[in-house]
Amino acid sequence: MSGSILRVTPRRMLPLMRRFRATLAATAAAALALSTLASPALGLSLTGTLDSLVSTIEAEADAAVADAVDWGDAWAAHVTAPFDGSDEAGRYDDPFFLNWATFLPAYPMTDYTPSTENECTPGNIQCVDNVIREMTKRYERLGCDHNAVFALVYLRTTEEYKRYWETGAFDDPTWLNHYDAVFGQFYFDAYDDWYGKDGAATPPAWRIAFHAADTREVTGMGNIFLGMNGHIRRDLPFVLEAIGLTNEDGTTRKADHDRVNEFLNHVSTYVMDEAAAHHDPSIDDGIDVPYTTVDQTASIHAIVEWREEAWRKAEMLLNASTPEERDRIAAWIENEAAASALAIRHLFTQDSSEIRDAHCGAWLAGT
Repeated sequence: MSGSILRVTPRRMLPLMRRFRATLAATAAAALALSTLASPALGLSLTGTLDSLVSTIEAEADAAVADAVDWGDAWAAHVTAPFDGSDEAGRYDDPFFLNWATFLPAYPMTDYTPSTENECTPGNIQCVDNVIREMTKRYERLGCDHNAVFALVYLRTTEEYKRYWETGAFDDPTWLNHYDAVFGQFYFDAYDDWYGKDGAATPPAWRIAFHAADTREVTGMGNIFLGMNGHIRRDLPFVLEAIGLTNEDGTTRKADHDRVNEFLNHVSTYVMDEAAAHHDPSIDDGIDVPYTTVDQTASIHAIVEWREEAWRKAEMLLNASTPEERDRIAAWIENEAAASALAIRHLFTQDSSEIRDAHCGAWLAGT
């Protein structure tokens, strides 16, 4: 790029790298503290895992940015785009996005981890079409049910995934289709157990999310965040554990996992507007800064952090030395996601859903 106002060299990137390393270290340290209380042996095992991860990130920080990441022009274009009347400027207005997770290497794993899930193991794109059809059917059936707003966001995200997949962006597209199908099935299973059975097998984070929707006690944004929490913070570590983090030659699949953040950033530019128009106008009442997309940018980076945490937790699950150690890590994941769900429910509690329900009813009547 020409005329750059900022070039991020390896030296300038290192503090940023260390900041995100500290974030991950804090997350892993929480796991370590809880696990040590449960089992000193488990604590020592996770200490070794964490130390190796930190050392690897430190050693590879320079190499990860050796070519210098030039994102100054991207930022300049982002903040000046509202004043640019050209056709080209109007074609693409994603929030500014530095996909920082790509700078964090995977924990070294040499063993191939084959999938234990049967959903779409050949990885055909038709599997994604099937997921989209199922999501569409389920969403249309919900109407103004308070579960509908997350169902809409998830549907649009999956549709965006297919468009992105078709660009050839992924190294292993069949693995990503398997990923998409298994991930979707986790959501379907949680929903079906809560609403079609006795709910005994519904994960705690999802129980809180579904109960909040049933009692209409949170805002539309609350339903979205509860759904994302249940699906990313709770489901995703187990999905990644199940589908495997490495290829048959022992190389990591993390690059493809991180590329998902790119289309998540794009879908954030329009899906919240649709959710507000159809289900709850208060979704538009967030951090609105004129001429910027600060609200979307903040949201996508929260999601990126959750997805990075999910990868690290999957590494912990797969590196567990005994079934008992793996079960304790799994219990920590469940408990952390449930605690997050309780906090989200409290943060987005509303006194009445009358305005939201009337708004959705009017939209539904006009469709």
